[in-house]
This record gives sequence, structure tokens and C-alpha cells, in this order.
Amino acid sequence: MKMRGIAACLVAYFGILGMLTMAQKPWEPTPRPDSWWVDRHNQFVRQSQQNASNIEIVFVGSSSIEQWSSTGQALWNSKYAPLGSINYGIGGDRIENCLWRVMNGELEGLDPKMVVLYCGSNNIGNPNNTEIMMGITATIDEIHRRLPNTTVLYMSLNPRGDIQPVPTMLNRTLTINQELTLVHDGKNKTIVFDMFDSLIISMEQINTFYFQPDNLHLNLQGYQLWDRLWNNTFFGGLN
Repeated sequence: MKMRGIAACLVAYFGILGMLTMAQKPWEPTPRPDSWWVDRHNQFVRQSQQNASNIEIVFVGSSSIEQWSSTGQALWNSKYAPLGSINYGIGGDRIENCLWRVMNGELEGLDPKMVVLYCGSNNIGNPNNTEIMMGITATIDEIHRRLPNTTVLYMSLNPRGDIQPVPTMLNRTLTINQELTLVHDGKNKTIVFDMFDSLIISMEQINTFYFQPDNLHLNLQGYQLWDRLWNNTFFGGLN
């Protein structure tokens, strides 16, 4: 009985150890296992291969980037697409997924004026702010390594009202944004744009006027606000 108890403890220990070893780290490039996701990535790679000379601005990131082509589609079609912008956003992507895509062909052969990057919101459940910042920094650095002449416009994390307690999540997000701005803004062809304050009523409540009912994704008013607030920063980065 005693030996069986020890054996059970060892199995449990090594099981937990294995889970910790396999835990995703934001700075380690990791693909998602879903076939549809692989298909989307391959589609982006083909777009880069076939249209490299026409691509001037690459939007890379999670659903906030992806939904420029749906919720913000009118703005995208009238303002950003004519500038040679392409949308490589995939909803649900974490930092490590975006990093993997950057390292596996989506930017290959391109020489854009700017890469717009938004990632990290889907990692906010990770209680370690430092790991999130390390992942975002790794992604920014990798883009610069591959595209040394390109400006990176990093979008700071938007506030989320879908994770409780909201005040704690807002304070964490603000801290991450402030640290990333301090490290990256104005350095090595990197611009950090932050509209966090414009999307909250207080440090306890998001401004739901700009959000879809899920209190996570921006609605049309949110994308219109985004477009207005970053206009000078965006065009300044292209010059």
C-alpha cells in the first residue's frame, strides 16, 4: 500500500511537471493546432508572395486587427486599403501565435513602410505581467529583425470589461501599457500608440459606448474613435 501511494504521488508530480513544461510562454513562437488557423496563415503567406510589391502596411494581430475588415470595414475600405494595407489578423491569437506567424512566412519578401501590431489581450489571463511584456517585446524585435527599414506601430492593449474583477484587470493592463511605452516608444523605429484612457470611464469601468455587448471587442464607434485618435501618429509613422 505504501509503495502504491508513493507511485501515485510520483505520477501526479511528473504530470504536473509536464504541464508546467508544456505551458505556453509568450516569447516562444507557437502555432495553433486548428486546421482552419493553419489555412488562414497559409493564405496570408500566399498573399505576401503574390502581392509583395503592392503591400505598404501590414496589420498583424488578434481579433482587434481582424475586425478592421468587418466591424471597421467601411473605414478600412475607404482609408486604409487604398494605402496598400493588408490585414493579417486572426481572432483568438495569443502573442506566441502572432510571433510564430511573423517567423513563418507572413512577412517574407515584403518591404512595407509600417507594420501595425496588436497582440497580448488574449494573454491577459496570465498573472505574470513580465511574461506578457517579454512576449510583446520578442514580437516587436522579430519584426525589426526581419524588416529593419520598417516602422513598427504597436497598439497598446485596450481595456477589457469581460474579465472579473474589472478594476484589477484595468490596472494590470494600464501597468503593462505604461511599461511597454517606456521601453519601446520612439526607439528603434517603434511607435507605441495608447488609447486606453479614451475607452474607460474610470479605472473601475470601461466605456461601453465603444464596445460590443461582450465588453471585449470594439464596435463601430470604437473603430471610428481608433481612426480619429491615431490619425496623426499613423501618418507620421509612414513618413
